[in-house]
Amino acid sequence: MLINYFKSTKPINFILLSVLFVFFILSYFFLEENPFISMHQVLKLLGLLTSFYLFVLVTKDKLRSSKDDFGILMYVLLTAIFITVVVDLDKIGANILVTLSLHQLYGLKNKDVFVKENVFNIGILLGVATILYPLSAMFLLYTYMTIVLFSTLSWRIILILMIGFAIPFLIVYLINDLFLLEIAVYTTPFFSLETLFLGSYWIIGVFLILLLFWALFYVFSQLNIKLLYYKNYFFLVLVHLIVAITMLFLSPNKNGSEYIFLLYPLSSLLANFFVTLRKWSGNIVLLLLIISAFSVALNIF
Repeated sequence: MLINYFKSTKPINFILLSVLFVFFILSYFFLEENPFISMHQVLKLLGLLTSFYLFVLVTKDKLRSSKDDFGILMYVLLTAIFITVVVDLDKIGANILVTLSLHQLYGLKNKDVFVKENVFNIGILLGVATILYPLSAMFLLYTYMTIVLFSTLSWRIILILMIGFAIPFLIVYLINDLFLLEIAVYTTPFFSLETLFLGSYWIIGVFLILLLFWALFYVFSQLNIKLLYYKNYFFLVLVHLIVAITMLFLSPNKNGSEYIFLLYPLSSLLANFFVTLRKWSGNIVLLLLIISAFSVALNIF
């Protein structure tokens, strides 16, 4: 029943899921922060909504899941499960810029695109994202791999990307002489299994990890048959997932907000996984995800 409902994209589905997305975020504000909405919370809400709509824009016609509402549904449910993404406004801003850079990157597949201009813009976006959250620099590797897939990687392209990446740093350095000192202090990571397994919701964390491995195995087995057209994009989703998980381990001062970089690749992967499941198994897994989302977002347990 649940699987059938999201099998086709309908405007009402998108509206309902958008409302549910806002509900989860406002619930966190009311339960964990000041119930009287502040300007800081408004900025966080607007930032998360921007990330959500950019996800919809970037994944449109890129992955098999873009032909239905599973990608949007997964993004909403995972936001609720990783509800601590609401905590840090800087990481929300960095995630918006990273997602915008993905939109520019995927455009390189279009032969009419001016590659050098796009690459320069990507460098600037990632540079600003790195200022907000230094580990965002890891997406430079993702950028190079995407250029290799969709265009031609040359020393000129590498130089243009690095010039674009360096410009925001130069501007900030000229404005604030203490900028480099702040970065050096901030980039000291520590390892935390508690954060990885969602703290007191460790059962849900284990469930998601098992679901991730199941999805990877199943989608890989179907890739050549059903996902051939989307193979390049699917490969990039896997690279994105690896980068996001690495950031999760390396992130300093862990508070759960670093999960925001995991939302895009994990939502895309699970959405492609769900469209290949049988109805009975898909309904069971989806029901468990919905229960998990409401349990964490509303602090039921």
